[in-house]
Amino acid sequence: MIAKTLFVGIGSPHGDDQAGWHVADALVDRLQASPIALSGGATAGSNSPVRPQSQLVVRKARSPADVLDWIKGIDRLVICDACRSSGPPGSAYRWTWPDPAIEQTHCSGSHDMGLASVLALAQRLHSLPPAVIVWGLEAENPQLQDDLSASRFSTSVATRVAEIVNSIWSDLVHA
Repeated sequence: MIAKTLFVGIGSPHGDDQAGWHVADALVDRLQASPIALSGGATAGSNSPVRPQSQLVVRKARSPADVLDWIKGIDRLVICDACRSSGPPGSAYRWTWPDPAIEQTHCSGSHDMGLASVLALAQRLHSLPPAVIVWGLEAENPQLQDDLSASRFSTSVATRVAEIVNSIWSDLVHA
């Protein structure tokens, strides 16, 4: 049976709120460069058939609420969003739902409904996949929500994108 994984990068084109979108783009690039890694397929010259283990769908969202429309039939949900908590800019967090830290961390941007609220709603509706991983990337600009005109992606956040992509990819390949 093929496990279906949905990765959602939440964000906007503004400042550090772009983090989730950058991770999504990098995952698409990685998937296009190495699709066999997720399929569990045979290596070149091998006689064994390709037996897909995982199907990965990568999407971008402006709001966590978008996830509600996409989770039907999904076995694993992985989300990445910029956030603000008490850590230094560029800090990366990995939580497994349910985790109280998700509720205590403010996701960036002007989302109508917060990520923790969306996941709780999906859980109450019995539509949440069995496995949910949330990645948060600490935004540098503490006024991110109020300054949506800024398009600059901070260096401290940008430098962590590749590291997060590597971690997510490793989780997906070894799941």
